[in-house]
Amino acid sequence: AQKAITNMRAVIDDPTTLAMIGLSASNRAKTVFDALGKEIRDSAIPFLSNISVNSIFQDYPNVFTTQASQDDERLPVMTSFIRHMNFARPAFIGLRDIVFSSALGDGLKEMLEGGLVSDHRLHARGDGVDTAEVAAAISELKEKEADLLVLAVGTNRAAAVMKEMMAAGFTPGLFITGRIDALPTEIAHAYSNAVYQLAWD
Repeated sequence: AQKAITNMRAVIDDPTTLAMIGLSASNRAKTVFDALGKEIRDSAIPFLSNISVNSIFQDYPNVFTTQASQDDERLPVMTSFIRHMNFARPAFIGLRDIVFSSALGDGLKEMLEGGLVSDHRLHARGDGVDTAEVAAAISELKEKEADLLVLAVGTNRAAAVMKEMMAAGFTPGLFITGRIDALPTEIAHAYSNAVYQLAWD
């Protein structure tokens, strides 16, 4: 993050800069805009980013994105889908201190009429998650009879959470952020079979 701030400051201060392209991770983007927002706006340099949480830069007329907007596109589509499919008890598991994940959980809580029956923000442990936190979250989801889980923890962590859910015998409808094709095949198939078996029973 500090290197991104340093690089951005160098670009803004360079009188030959015509435009900026880049910056994709929402956490890093928020750090950069928190530190240099005024300078970015005042520079009037066109800035083409790849940031999905557009609330980070919505007040900057010279900043644009190539990403679909989480605030204006992804969240309305997800909440419409949840309503259309008649899910009555949606829940969320995301990551603490990750802007993208937090913004998604907060947005769902706000946009869904009944909110969320359960909302957990896990601590990231490298590429994994804290198993005790996952177990506590699954236990509460079961107790509150969540019928849909929006899982926004990243593809690798999602597989670990899905595995724990199957072990606990709890397999609600699942809405995953990230790349579903990157989930380990055996976990994806086992989870879908578990949901099918549960529905069939």
